[in-house]
Amino acid sequence: MRWLFLLLTVACLATAYLTNTPSVLGIALLLAALFSFIAVLGFAQARIERVAQPQANMIANRDVSTLRNQAVLKKVAQTRARPPAQRPQSDDQHG
Repeated sequence: MRWLFLLLTVACLATAYLTNTPSVLGIALLLAALFSFIAVLGFAQARIERVAQPQANMIANRDVSTLRNQAVLKKVAQTRARPPAQRPQSDDQHG
């Protein structure tokens, strides 16, 4: 459908270029503007539909919070399992 509106835009612009009367020129230019606007919206809609992800692929908020909690628990478990790091001795004690 967007291609039809693009073709109508070109036809209206050609009519506006070839006409001799001001009324036909005004009508053709107005229709060309209208059809070009509709064509741009049609191309934008097609682009959005092509790159949009379906709703089923989206993660729900509770799933996100569950994943965050699991990550935090995993990090806490890793820090508890790791032995404490030895602190290097400072040079102040030697002096």
